[in-house]
Amino acid sequence: MNQMQKKPTPCTGEKWVADGWESPGAQPRDKGNQPGGPARGRGRRKRADPLPHWLLRVCAGLLEGEEEAAEGVARAIRGAENWVGLDYAPGAQASRAALVQAVKANIRNQKDWPFELLQRHYLLPLSRRQFSREKQLFCQALARGLGLM
Repeated sequence: MNQMQKKPTPCTGEKWVADGWESPGAQPRDKGNQPGGPARGRGRRKRADPLPHWLLRVCAGLLEGEEEAAEGVARAIRGAENWVGLDYAPGAQASRAALVQAVKANIRNQKDWPFELLQRHYLLPLSRRQFSREKQLFCQALARGLGLM
């Protein structure tokens, strides 16, 4: 029997709503409660805020002069390296060191070292999005270590 043909019964207390018959204790019918999943923009995780362009430029400049940097800057760079690849296993230090080198190379020059080239060169086992998160973590840790954020 079609929902349009269904008659309300006084014992159940059903009433007509825009989408059809509804029982008194039923949840409201919106797209978020339907089996198709959450509606567009509802229940989705938000992306992290993109890295400010000025912060990426500052990190690039600091990494360019890494060899001649003052002790405080060198200490901040080493501290930021510790934030990259935190979810790697303790036995995967070589992979983690390769990820650190790839992140630093990409920050220094994104055109010469794009993600695809770094992924092949360093055999990185992560996606572009994960790589971007690691890069963002590095720059934010470096900025915090220097008191810029």
